Amino acid sequence: MIDSNCYQAFNGLGKLFFGEKRNEEAIKYLNKTIKVNPYYSWSHSNKGTVLFSLNNKKEAVESWNLAIKLDQNNHLAYNNLGYYFYKKGRLEDAISNYSEAIRSNPDYICAYINKGVSFNKKGKYDDAIEYYTNAIRVDPNYDPAYYSIGCILLDNKKHEESIKYFYGAISIKPTNPTYYQTLAIALEEIGRKEEAMECYNKAIESKNN
Repeated sequence: MIDSNCYQAFNGLGKLFFGEKRNEEAIKYLNKTIKVNPYYSWSHSNKGTVLFSLNNKKEAVESWNLAIKLDQNNHLAYNNLGYYFYKKGRLEDAISNYSEAIRSNPDYICAYINKGVSFNKKGKYDDAIEYYTNAIRVDPNYDPAYYSIGCILLDNKKHEESIKYFYGAISIKPTNPTYYQTLAIALEEIGRKEEAMECYNKAIESKNN
């Protein structure tokens, strides 16, 4: 007989196996979690994540919806549904679910980034920058948020502003060659060619290290 208190251990094993890309074992232990405690929302959201990675999207969505039905503060399930809708091109549904993820957990940085990406896809650049900025507020050392803002500003020909954000990303992660390459483009476009050349060289050095 399985101890009814073991469901969180089964859930933890399922997550670990998923992290190791051992998906069949992950599903096995998540199903054990659900059998012992069918009302544990997080096991359903985790199962949905594994199913989605196996391209079983219909069952993944069903698992995430059930997770939310059991716990309306399951930010992971909302975020995953948001990503599903984003990939389907249903941007308003994606944004709605990311908003729910943020409501459920205001410190969940991934939802801010994903919501920013969705607004960027819609061409709502100011809204995108707002949510990337919110991500920085949650974690001032989250370099992808600085880079994402820099890219929007660069695309909109706001070179000087974009350069500040690219330098911000580099100050946090100085080994990322993409940051140097994009900074070099911004510098080159406003005639700062020597600085651009230096950044291209740093990008090459970063790739070789």
